[in-house]
Amino acid sequence: MAPSSTTSPRRVAMLAALLPALLLPSAALADPTPRPHALHGEVSILARGVTHERITLGDPGARYDWTLQVTLPSGEEGVADSPVSSAAIAAEATDRLRGAGLDARSEEVGADELEDAGGPLGERVRVGSYATEAEASRARGAVIEAGYPASVWYEGWDGDAPAPEEGGGLVAVNVLTVDPARFRGEVDATFGADLERTETCAVSISTASIGSPG
Repeated sequence: MAPSSTTSPRRVAMLAALLPALLLPSAALADPTPRPHALHGEVSILARGVTHERITLGDPGARYDWTLQVTLPSGEEGVADSPVSSAAIAAEATDRLRGAGLDARSEEVGADELEDAGGPLGERVRVGSYATEAEASRARGAVIEAGYPASVWYEGWDGDAPAPEEGGGLVAVNVLTVDPARFRGEVDATFGADLERTETCAVSISTASIGSPG
């Protein structure tokens, strides 16, 4: 329904995607001077009545290590192995890896507490801390030899990394704003083909005004 002439254009945020600092090019910063908790915004017009704003939050000076993320057995028939399992399975894997001379640790994993969801999800096991991805890759073979699959992981990707206001690294917030008084089209969101594995979320816009901003 179109708004009346007395109604101000509404701004509807359709997408907010959080990405680690690794995925942000340095050119995305409007001011190259490191400033903790800085806010940088870049606005572009995608179509008539549709704008995209990219906001960068956090401390450009924050640094995270690379580590090895262990794939743990689920312990249940028909359930795929994953990086998060029960405390008992994580403890067994940690002991076994330490017995092989590796610097293994178990960590609790939880989701934000909501009204009807959230809380502890299980435990993960990680091995070592490395300054570069190459160093972590070279150490991966030792974990595999100890009997566990492992992947190279950047700790800045963790959802439980420190928040920007707590001195955490860069976070990109992408906001798609639609003005219903001007936009003539459809907006559809999709989570992709798989909810279990990490992937990029996309928003598609169908309108004849694409390519004719104004």
